[in-house]
Amino acid sequence: MERHGLPALLGLLVVATLLLGCGLLPTSAPELQFAARDSTVARGECTILEWVVEGAEGYPVSLNGAEVDSSGWRQVCPEELTTYELVVGAPGGPYEERVTIGLEGEPGSGPEPLLSPTSLPPTTMPATPTTPPSVPSPTTKPPTPTTPPPPPAPTSTPPPPAPQPYTLELINQSGVTICHVRFTDPSQPPGSWGDDQLGGSLIGDGQSRSLEVPVGREYVIVEDCQGTQFGLCVMSSSPQSCTIYNMVANLVLHNNSGQIISYVYIVPSPEGTNGNWGDDQLGASETIAPGATRTWPITATRYDLRAVGELGQEWTLYDVEVPAGATPQSYDWTIGPVAPPVSGNLVLTNNSGQTICYVYISLSTDSSWGNDQLAAGETIGPGQSRGWEVPPGTYDLKAEDCLHNVLDARYNQSIAGPYQWTIS
Repeated sequence: MERHGLPALLGLLVVATLLLGCGLLPTSAPELQFAARDSTVARGECTILEWVVEGAEGYPVSLNGAEVDSSGWRQVCPEELTTYELVVGAPGGPYEERVTIGLEGEPGSGPEPLLSPTSLPPTTMPATPTTPPSVPSPTTKPPTPTTPPPPPAPTSTPPPPAPQPYTLELINQSGVTICHVRFTDPSQPPGSWGDDQLGGSLIGDGQSRSLEVPVGREYVIVEDCQGTQFGLCVMSSSPQSCTIYNMVANLVLHNNSGQIISYVYIVPSPEGTNGNWGDDQLGASETIAPGATRTWPITATRYDLRAVGELGQEWTLYDVEVPAGATPQSYDWTIGPVAPPVSGNLVLTNNSGQTICYVYISLSTDSSWGNDQLAAGETIGPGQSRGWEVPPGTYDLKAEDCLHNVLDARYNQSIAGPYQWTIS
């Protein structure tokens, strides 16, 4: 046995070297990224599994025993606490990652996804941990959802844990000296901000101060030395720091519509969404000519915006964030040209408040979404519409924003005549 041991070992080394040189063995362990978009679902509901495997080209990848591509996603509808296993059959393995999805309100279904330490967060799967996600639209459609069974009888849930006091670092980047800091909570009457927490001291521009936030206080407001309130923090998730910026901002309307703007409405969100547009900001006699601009000084917060042209054309934006900064910031509201007439039996109207960059229209019998139905560089802005002429049939429809986030998806839509697709 000893006489033949060395030649046999040398033979194995030669074979391994040849396999590595030909790319038949991986030079390092493959990297598996496997996650679910939801860690728990209600009974009868579904979620999406997503995975990416790198460094194992040519070797089998399986999901719960079924062979899959090295990257992709799959819709799953668990009926009980279920563990899904992604396995790569590469030499040195198998290499495995697992994801567990529970049912809401049932034992063993925790609040967080049960991912391995190397897995990425469940809602995104970037190539590197520090790069924001920009996941391309999948080419394969999920199966058409089936009618879920009736939900179970509601069960009682334990009350949320009581809030705890914590230390808040208040950072002043407003360009204004902070003379007063006050706390309040939703149970207090409006304007009841409580006592000053600084006790006569000041927080100058660029300075910071650590403050003990009492139990139940969810709002911090700051005042200058004249008692004018100019900054606010909402502690909905008990942050460890809060930066106060200059809350003075400018809203600049650019009229590129080609017609006179007769009315302008600017209200805090969600007043416009609720139909409460308030007073016309142009007054009884003022208008905005084509090509002109108009500026309003406002407080940096979130607004609903509406403009009406002399011919009745409307431009509306909802939940617009007007930025704050160390110096007064500006938000440019550009009123574009009137949209051309919409033709076609399938008409998409965008009332979502976001820009649509990708539209997919495919037969329900197709296994993939096919090509984007918008031309290169074409978008559908808030309040705009776009039409297509499609043959009679049953279709699946999907619209995405410019980061491929799904704004609306519909399945098994029968289109035999005019069909209105409104996204709100």
